[in-house]
Amino acid sequence: MKPFHASLADEDGQAITEVEGTIESPEEAAGACSGRFELQDTESFMQGVMDGKKFRLQVDGGDAFTIKVESVSVSSRSGFSEALFLTV
Repeated sequence: MKPFHASLADEDGQAITEVEGTIESPEEAAGACSGRFELQDTESFMQGVMDGKKFRLQVDGGDAFTIKVESVSVSSRSGFSEALFLTV
């Protein structure tokens, strides 16, 4: 897993927030990559997750991914959540 900092946007390109997390390197993953990130709780993100929408993850200095959030859980930091995702 390698760390990243990225901009998170909805599937229409509307910015949601900045996130930090980890993602499998291409050498680790055959096909879709999995990862996780922590973000400050936002209503638009949570609604998108509940609606099964895809998101765009634009990693600083490089890659852009379309992701599907698999699960969201409460983070150890107050007001933050941890999301687990797969690239699509």
